[in-house]
Order: sequence, then structure tokens, then C-alpha cells
Amino acid sequence: MTYKPVQPHTKAEAELAFALGIKNHIIDALLGVTYYEEDWRWVQNACLALLDDPDHHIQWVAIQCLGHLATFHHTLDLPIVLSALGARTSDPCLAAALNDAFDDIATGINDTSYFEEHWDELPRQIKEGLIEGGIFNSLGKHVSKRNFVSDREGMIPEHGSRDHTLVERLKYHSEVSPSHDWNEYYDEQGNLLRLSLAELGLTHCPPELWQLTSLLDLDLNENQLSSLPVELGRLINLESLGLSENRFTHLPPVLGELIHLQELYLDTNRLQNIPTFIGRLSNLHTLCVDKNQLSSLPAELGELPNLVTLYLHINQLGSLPAEIGKLLNLRTLFLQENQLRNVPAELGQLVNLTWLSLDGNRLRSLPAQLGQLINLHTLSLSQNPQLQIPPPEIVQQGVPAILAYLQTL
Repeated sequence: MTYKPVQPHTKAEAELAFALGIKNHIIDALLGVTYYEEDWRWVQNACLALLDDPDHHIQWVAIQCLGHLATFHHTLDLPIVLSALGARTSDPCLAAALNDAFDDIATGINDTSYFEEHWDELPRQIKEGLIEGGIFNSLGKHVSKRNFVSDREGMIPEHGSRDHTLVERLKYHSEVSPSHDWNEYYDEQGNLLRLSLAELGLTHCPPELWQLTSLLDLDLNENQLSSLPVELGRLINLESLGLSENRFTHLPPVLGELIHLQELYLDTNRLQNIPTFIGRLSNLHTLCVDKNQLSSLPAELGELPNLVTLYLHINQLGSLPAEIGKLLNLRTLFLQENQLRNVPAELGQLVNLTWLSLDGNRLRSLPAQLGQLINLHTLSLSQNPQLQIPPPEIVQQGVPAILAYLQTL
């Protein structure tokens, strides 16, 4: 395959091409000014204007050029650009172009203060790019990877922080492949902020771990852990804790002491209940307890005012507590593949909910109050053969029809 080289265009030439409205000329001009024009803001604004063109191909190229600007000039008016791109994420025809542009922005722009301040608003692809690049941790905190000089044979590094020394000692006593990614990140003072002990086959945690009190992000996923010692409480600064794919049948009370936790991953274990102390973790915004053996939920679950994402799918839940209606910031609730015969009317109080998955349950009817979920864009109800309210013909018409029907009850 051969490609036509991009021809340089001045701003005046590009403006003329845009005014003439000929598709191929518009695309050539936009690429030409993007690659050769130094006035990045003019090019940015031209791209933004062309995002409103009815032709998907022109929109695609405009998005592509915004990504190129991030790569070439390492700057954009991020609030304006991200708002414009975010408004088009629901268009499947533009998905690939948007993904590429978000990747370019994550790798090309070094505006760490903006990214940190607006972390919750960033598109998922930008967050993933910043995390994979080692620039941010999973909680949106800017971190720097430190490469200390270490003496593996002597266990103790010649240069490095106390935390680095502890990590090297931990590595030395671990029988793992040299290729294991410890995913360790330190701040400028050498304090360890992030560490992965995932996929190590651990049945207990190494004692050095409990001395790493600066940790914000700890990954213990995919091990063989069935308990945690009280020393876990020393990691009081933890904001993200991964315990997925282990062998827990119950959770230790010490977990309730980690009051700064924002993300807690407990999926794919053998948990039969969630302890009442979960209510102490009031800073949680993500809680994943899917793929366990839960048959009920505590009322204290409603004491998590900051919760945004709650995964409870693939359990044995027969009912939900009314207190779930207190999770006013909840946006995503996965309840598929349980044994629910009904859902509480209080679910209708979750006015910020955008995604509710109830597939594969035993539902017979939905409460009229769910018609109040005006921000809901995804409601999954498949594999509920006894569902009568709303009737199948309404369900087939999608979320707007379902909500409208429920509002008439």
C-alpha cells in the first residue's frame, strides 16, 4: 500500500479549503497545517470546528489531528479539547480515532497538575496511559519512578531509601521469576507509593511489607491468601488494595482500620458475607466483590457516601438492603447472575446511576421508582424469564421506553 505524502498548507490555504467545502481538500488542508503550522492553537481551533462537520471522515481526521498536536507540540487547551472529545465518545464510528487521540494526549502532554486536579473527569484511556507510563498511580496521584543502584548479591543497596532497602530484601527472599514486575514507584524522597506482589503464589505476606507505611497502592491479587495479619493496620495510608483471586472466606476486622481506602478489590474469592465494618471505609469510591458466595449484604453498605462503582455480580444474593438507596453518588451497579426476585424501591433514589445490570436473576417486576433514574443509559434485564413489569415488548425498546413505562405506574 502506498500513501500520499502530506503537503504543507498555510493557514490562509487551509481557510480557503475549509470555505470551499470539498471533503478531500478539507482533509488535506487539515493534515497539512497540523504537520507544518507552528500556531498550534489555530490548528486546534480548526480541528474543534470541524468536529461539528456532518461527515464522519472529516470528524475522524479532526480527532486524529488533535492527537498529533499533542505529540508534536506537547500542549493543548485541555479543558476545551477533552470536553469536545468526551462529547463524542458515544459515537461508535469515532471510537478508534478517540482511543488514538487519548493515547497521544496521555503520552504527549506533560501537564501533570491538570491531570491530577481533574483525574476523576479524565477519559479512561488517558488514565490508563498515564498509569502505564508510570506517571500516575491508579488513584490519580502523580508519582516518579526511582531507579536506585542496588547490590542484589549483598541484599542491601549501596544507595537508596529505607523503603527501597526493604523492597530489595523482600525480593531477595522471594522465589519468583526475575521477570516479575514489582511495579514499584517512589516519591522524590524515596518513599514507596506503589508495589505489586501479584501472582506470586503467596500463602502469607512477607514481614517486610508491614514496614512500608507510605504505601498508597498495594496489589496482592492472584495469590493463595486466606487471611491477613493485624499488621495490615500499619499501612494506614493505603488508598487502593487489591485482594482479587485469593482464597478469602471472610475479611479480617483490621481491614476496617484502613479508613483512607478508595479502591478495594475482593472479587473472585470465597466470601460468604461482607462484614459490617465496611461502613467505616467512607472514602471508598470503588468496591468490587463480584464472583464470591454472598447471600446477603449488610445495611452498613449504605454508609459509603462516596461510592461510585459497586460490583456485586455472580453471587447468590436473594435481596438487597433498602440502605443501598443511600449511595447517592453511585454511577455503576452490577448485579447480574444473582438470585434476586425483586429490587428495593429505594434504588430509585440513585439519581446519578448511569449503568444498572440485572441480567440473569429471577425478577418478576421492577418498582415504579426506577423511573426516576433519569441519568440511566444502560439497563440490562436479559435472562429474567419471569419478568412481567415492564413487559418484554417495552424492554426491547431500550432504556427510555422502560423508564417512561415505569413512570406511568
